[in-house]
Amino acid sequence: MARLKRTEEHMPSEARLRDLLVGKSIVEARISNVSPDPYWDERGPVGYLTLSDGTRLKVWGNDGGCACTAGCYPLARLSSTENIITNVFVEENRTGEDTERENWDDGGYFRIFVIAGDERINIASFEGDDGNGWYGTGWYLKVMEEPR
Repeated sequence: MARLKRTEEHMPSEARLRDLLVGKSIVEARISNVSPDPYWDERGPVGYLTLSDGTRLKVWGNDGGCACTAGCYPLARLSSTENIITNVFVEENRTGEDTERENWDDGGYFRIFVIAGDERINIASFEGDDGNGWYGTGWYLKVMEEPR
């Protein structure tokens, strides 16, 4: 089995998520309000996913780092599934000053979906706004623990 990356990844691709999730189930999904970075208190909720093979994943949304909400996409949802994951896909709708105005009604989001047991399950959702575009966007993932 190939070694999993242990570094922080900004918006990993669907292929990377498939490598991590397909063939496994999510046995635990837990949200914590402890910051993912000791230097930033306001980064919002952090999610921890434990997979059936023992892999632990940490996910959190981008924090723009300013007094406004520009660039902030806090974790809004985290779910588990007992069924084996057979596919993964990501949907995104960025909103902000430099995006199409028609997309703003739905609000900005990055959502990770899995197919498990013939069901489409939203396992993680990060919701926010790019604002003026200077403060970043998206979400992060870190492999915390690999199977033994």
